[in-house]
Amino acid sequence: MTVKDEKDLFVVNHYWKDKDGELWGDFDNPMENVYRSFVAYRKRKGLSMSEQIKKL
Repeated sequence: MTVKDEKDLFVVNHYWKDKDGELWGDFDNPMENVYRSFVAYRKRKGLSMSEQIKKL
């Protein structure tokens, strides 16, 4: 996965497969995989996570 200047982030995305083999994202949270990418980016860069920022 590529996020900003990081081109080799390992991100586990969440999909479900229907009976025809097509992959689908979560309809209730369509940005779920994008958020996962940014969490991996923050970890790589040593940036604060959303929960940490909220606590401040």
